[in-house]
Amino acid sequence: MAVTTTLPIFAGVVVAPTNAPTRTDLDNVDIYNFLQRLRNFAIEVAYSQSSNFANGFHVADAARFTDFIQDIRRYFEFMERIPLLDNPETAGRLSYVLPAYDVPAPSSVSNKDCSSILMQILTLWWEAANSQSARLVRGVWPTPEGQPGDRMRWRAMIDNLEAFTQFVASTQPSDRPESSPEVGPVGPGQTGT
Repeated sequence: MAVTTTLPIFAGVVVAPTNAPTRTDLDNVDIYNFLQRLRNFAIEVAYSQSSNFANGFHVADAARFTDFIQDIRRYFEFMERIPLLDNPETAGRLSYVLPAYDVPAPSSVSNKDCSSILMQILTLWWEAANSQSARLVRGVWPTPEGQPGDRMRWRAMIDNLEAFTQFVASTQPSDRPESSPEVGPVGPGQTGT
């Protein structure tokens, strides 16, 4: 039996019930910054011009999404290179409140391609927030290459985001008057100063 969660980061997302504790903070400053980057990418997707299309991306959005994925990949690679340090004075003493994931639910976006990207970002965000690496002070848990773990999982998820974005960018948005829009237009994002 699926239920709609009351967690603010999953507003409108249907999840299976679980007895697993919900993380509210994490110890790893690098994961914290990684989560913020994922949230910013999700905001750009949710409030993009393309989000109100039936499918496909506006050319400017495709370039912006590609740039975000490259930045996320570079930050992930930076985290991978951080050595696993012995931090006895910091470990268990510092923790950061889990950054907000205040992004519209994927189901609130008309564009099925944007909705799919939002689901992929949310999955990566949740995996990183609840990972073994999130318990470290810095970096990513040093799982040997080829073994399942945070490194391999996140790299594959970033690869999938990139491949899907490239696939969608190579197609043209379609006029689907009978099936779109399914939801109202997404409002404006944050306004400038």
